[in-house]
Amino acid sequence: RQNRALMRALALKRDDRTSSVEEFWEDIRPKKSHVKQYAAGGLITVAVLVALGYKPVMDYFHTRRNNGIVAQIKSGSLGVPQALKTIASLDKTSQRSILDNAKNTIIQYFEQQAEKMVDQTKQQYNFPEALNEIDTAKKYYSDSAELAKIQSDLQSRLNDLEVSLNAQFQNDLKSDKIMPQSGEDITD
Repeated sequence: RQNRALMRALALKRDDRTSSVEEFWEDIRPKKSHVKQYAAGGLITVAVLVALGYKPVMDYFHTRRNNGIVAQIKSGSLGVPQALKTIASLDKTSQRSILDNAKNTIIQYFEQQAEKMVDQTKQQYNFPEALNEIDTAKKYYSDSAELAKIQSDLQSRLNDLEVSLNAQFQNDLKSDKIMPQSGEDITD
């Protein structure tokens, strides 16, 4: 570009020469290319938009995933033990969101598991394991009044059963149903 301006200024024919100093100066002066600045501005704009849009977009996808897991838990298509394993691999915010939204279903699962262990109609009296099951649920819902009530009810039922069995044992002992008062020693 500058070479062309010099060639025009030095042309032999007057009609081909640059007509004024201002025109020569415009031709010879280097012109800035704004392509780099536009490209840099475009890249910065894209980076800012990506940075601003990343969190809302990721939050949207996490919310959809979390709602899907909650729906599977509530429908029963995803068992609670498997769901809890899945939840453990997620970030803390997602874990809390899923646990809060599926709270009733998860607590109900743990309550049913505990009740199976102490179903007296089926001769099940495993109160320690039932209480452990409720303790496991309390790891997820430490401040749950519902779990505290279930645990209290189980402990009360255990205490009542112990009192009842102790009274029955004492009655059987007094009426010689357990050990005879006289006769041969059972160790002979």
